[in-house]
Amino acid sequence: MPLSTMQELFVGSASVSTVGVSATSQGDINTVSAEITALLDQRHDITASETADFSITTQAQLLGTVSSVSDVLTLLLAGIASISLLVAASGS
Repeated sequence: MPLSTMQELFVGSASVSTVGVSATSQGDINTVSAEITALLDQRHDITASETADFSITTQAQLLGTVSSVSDVLTLLLAGIASISLLVAASGS
């Protein structure tokens, strides 16, 4: 069965939405990312002035996002705890 047919049956679309890639070492991540960007730009006929119709996200970027979300949730929890202590103190 062709890949596009299987994607249409299971995903509802014949286009590729995600591709996972591994680099051989951490030092190669930026090189691999740049090579993939250049290849996709070429295959999608994207010039320097056009906006890419794809995005590349590295584990370092994902880790930064998770860290930011964790920081916000920590601040939110501290705020809720502070309000709870104020309400408890004013009730006694």
